[in-house]
Amino acid sequence: MIRFMSFNYNNNSQHSYTLPPLMIIKPKDIGLPIMTPLKIHLYLKPFIDNNFDLKNFLIGAKQALTVISGHLSDGNIETIKSLVTCEAYNEISMNYSQYTNQQKQLLRVTVDDIQHCFLYSLWINKLSKNEFNVKMLTIFDVLINGRQTEDNVRHELQHKNLQFFDFHQNYKLLEQLLDKKFFCIYEFSRHYTTDSNSDWIVSKLVHYRNKDLIKLYIH
Repeated sequence: MIRFMSFNYNNNSQHSYTLPPLMIIKPKDIGLPIMTPLKIHLYLKPFIDNNFDLKNFLIGAKQALTVISGHLSDGNIETIKSLVTCEAYNEISMNYSQYTNQQKQLLRVTVDDIQHCFLYSLWINKLSKNEFNVKMLTIFDVLINGRQTEDNVRHELQHKNLQFFDFHQNYKLLEQLLDKKFFCIYEFSRHYTTDSNSDWIVSKLVHYRNKDLIKLYIH
């Protein structure tokens, strides 16, 4: 996973994306999942936010993904202004303006499309004695029309009685599956003070098509 996410997008790159990145996320922005559970239980909850619940956070993260991706898919980029930081909005807008209508349609994700969702890494920045900035990078494994896509592939396997060494047919099925597979990264930020806490807001986001990642990996 780290290998995939460590590639930098370059407009001059010879690699052709079917879905260009909305933002550039560098390896240093991703971090490592080292000690993330301990950071939550030993630092975040006792000293910053004793009401934090990871399960509820991930439910909210899924909702944010579906709402933002829905607006982008519909071409309503201005409606995400209140959901992302100013810096994120400016970068997204610049890259989004180069999207075709077909590419915009590929951004839509529903709750049922999300196969897996987990907190990958956590940053806690202490700004002063009673002021903190917390960032949580969340990863989503997405399969568009998940159940239907899986049923279609299963149907092909059963009714065509494909053999393991039938490379041509197996590759076609794999290609069909990869065409619907996406990999989304959303970073959520929240500002904590003694008097008040801000809402969670998206500070980074990117939608990768798995077929693009594989091509980039072997490029």
